[in-house]
Amino acid sequence: MDSDSIYNYTTKILSIKRRLEQFDDDDKTGNGKVASEFLDALGDHGLSKGRVVYYAARLPIIMQWFASRRIILKMLLKTIAKIA
Repeated sequence: MDSDSIYNYTTKILSIKRRLEQFDDDDKTGNGKVASEFLDALGDHGLSKGRVVYYAARLPIIMQWFASRRIILKMLLKTIAKIA
């Protein structure tokens, strides 16, 4: 029996992704999609599902912070890439 069947990590990740998609419905910035892609990248880079859930659980709060300041993550990431 693996940890996913005990803790339902996959279900938790999908639930959080649905919450993140609501940010796109609310403000049309695309931030929810960027956050969802971030979670996919964490898994792609080898983080365990438990660790992805740990970070995913904090993302809605972080996304609210960005939304309240009207920050568009795609634009922010492009700016950071130019600087680096």
